[in-house]
Amino acid sequence: MAMSSSSQLLRAVPRHPQATAMSRRRVIGFAPALAAGGGAVSVATAACGVGQPPAQSQTAVMGTVTFQSKLYALPYQVFTELLYYNEDLLKREGQLIPTKDWTWDKLLEVSKAITRPGSEGRPGQWGIVLGLGNFRGLALPIMWANGGKLFDDDANPRSLAVDPAGAEGLQWLADMYTKHRVVAQAADATAAGLANPNAMVAAGMVGFNYSSLTWRGYRQHTFKSDVQMLPRGKARAASSTWGGCLAMPSTTKAPDAALSLMTHISGPAGQELMIPVVDQFPSVESIATSKEWLQFDRFNRQAAVDMIKLAKPTPPSPAWPDINSQALSPLYADLINGRKSALDGLREIKPKVDDLLRTLEVRPESPFSVAFQAFCGSSLSGAASRRTAKSHFPARLLV
Repeated sequence: MAMSSSSQLLRAVPRHPQATAMSRRRVIGFAPALAAGGGAVSVATAACGVGQPPAQSQTAVMGTVTFQSKLYALPYQVFTELLYYNEDLLKREGQLIPTKDWTWDKLLEVSKAITRPGSEGRPGQWGIVLGLGNFRGLALPIMWANGGKLFDDDANPRSLAVDPAGAEGLQWLADMYTKHRVVAQAADATAAGLANPNAMVAAGMVGFNYSSLTWRGYRQHTFKSDVQMLPRGKARAASSTWGGCLAMPSTTKAPDAALSLMTHISGPAGQELMIPVVDQFPSVESIATSKEWLQFDRFNRQAAVDMIKLAKPTPPSPAWPDINSQALSPLYADLINGRKSALDGLREIKPKVDDLLRTLEVRPESPFSVAFQAFCGSSLSGAASRRTAKSHFPARLLV
């Protein structure tokens, strides 16, 4: 694609870099929080007229940047969960390579067959590392795959559901840790003389890794590996999605320049330039399905394309970060350590979650700086924003 018009468009950006790059790990729930705090400009109308219409973006991730039918940010990276596997290890163990038709029970069966904990100073071999071992990135997709839900309506949450199908899926996940003991954990890495379970994956000691897009790391491995869609549950295959995004503070002094930067980086031209340098799933569907992206390396990138079509965003609510930190994360820790059952744990946290949903639905007193820093990283401007942008994007994007 020709870059001359984009280059001209961005020449004003060094003076007015008001679009802020957001941490991909903190984007969850930010749009509802920013809307409630009044700190972000809705870019829906402007974005439709400049650079990248929302229609070009991956449909699933738009739920993470939209609240009450208004668009509060533009995604420049899209993420979902995938199943990575060590092909050499599986073949050595006489096991099949996963296909898109695998079920979670099949994954458990193979993980059990290849798991051999270490003994007498010898390092062990493990079935799986759950690289996204948290409630949002792991528990929710498994609950959904089992036909369950977390809230009364995961698209518009008002109360915790205590749903039997969701609880069953959650208990199945907990049993992987406690009953079947196929998940490599920190103590296992320490026993092997390694820093963490991800280092065990890199050392070829693990069959499967449940993670997001980590192409670069896997390209460095000495063993043969590939990636597949997540297995199916009792009801369907499911995953969650989130994004690294660009948002415009309500205090921006140069909204036109900010929007130009946002739409360029998140649009087709910027997305094409980012293919060689980041582990992103492109935010523009035409780039994600292009030969340049699909064939960039040896991995089955089509699995990511197929998985994102089945993905759902985190249930949208300004209360989500509080629910996650005060209720869901403690529950997750209790479950994987065998301290309580999934059904009992959900019943226990329901009053707390329902109270948070009621009291934090709207927080008009929340200033932009608090909301933005809580969910998106520090809000920067001027030279600091320019330095942050340079650390996130290829130099050619910031001419």
